[in-house]
Amino acid sequence: MQKIQQWTDAFDHEDLDQVIDAMKACNAFEKSLMQYQLLSPTEFAADAP
Repeated sequence: MQKIQQWTDAFDHEDLDQVIDAMKACNAFEKSLMQYQLLSPTEFAADAP
């Protein structure tokens, strides 16, 4: 549960559309665990321009 809380807390929740886009980039909405790995939002933020 701590890991889930930390993962969720890593997003900037000021703008819901931005949160959804960031979660999509982290593969949060993918159905296949065999094809997609859930990425860390902190890793995603490091790759952002």
